[in-house]
Amino acid sequence: SASVIMAERPVPVIDISPFFGADEAKRNAVVEEVREACEKVGFMIIVGHGVPKDVIDTAWTAGKDFFDLPTADKMEVPMTPDYVYGYTGLGDEVLSRSTESHGVADLKETFQICLGPQVGADPDMIPPRWPSKPESLKPALTGYY
Repeated sequence: SASVIMAERPVPVIDISPFFGADEAKRNAVVEEVREACEKVGFMIIVGHGVPKDVIDTAWTAGKDFFDLPTADKMEVPMTPDYVYGYTGLGDEVLSRSTESHGVADLKETFQICLGPQVGADPDMIPPRWPSKPESLKPALTGYY
């Protein structure tokens, strides 16, 4: 597989298309590549997934539009103890605390959503909460899902 160099660490590019085939050995090879990437790098670039480029582009644009909003608008659906999805802002999380006793705040924002299965969803599953802006976010992300 190919790789992209980021921060002096190779990020593997993994073609998962063999995973969708009938050849069990090829499927297992994809699983092994993903496992190794998760354990040794923590990141990977997935190709061969079959998601059409226009669907990806629409989701990307809607996501960018969301993160370009003022913080107050993004906080319409915050991550809270009773809703483990939603928005977290710059400095709200500290990943290094998982590996050390102290750390520096992460310089990232996230919006997490759980759409769950289309059929057979757990009746206790919390329904997704969507911000009102941008209006394109919900259809773009559900279309991508």
